[in-house]
Amino acid sequence: MVYDTLNKLLLSKRLDRVVITVFKKGAVNNREHIYGRDIVDVNRSFVKFTGGETGYEEFSVPLERILEIEVDGKPVFRNKKRIKKIYPMR
Repeated sequence: MVYDTLNKLLLSKRLDRVVITVFKKGAVNNREHIYGRDIVDVNRSFVKFTGGETGYEEFSVPLERILEIEVDGKPVFRNKKRIKKIYPMR
């Protein structure tokens, strides 16, 4: 689902208006934002983007860590939270 959404945005040339919210430990509220202009490649398991201090370092993020995809401030994709079932102790 995430791959299909990103691929449609890539093919429609609207990737520069995209903001992706990613789960990252150690960041503020455990979230990091990736902007569409920084995305280099999208494949079935990772999204590669540039960034860092120099702006030329390449990083990759697994697709399962993507929490939300927004286009022009409107959410296009939201990852559903997983709820663990807690059974009563006996």
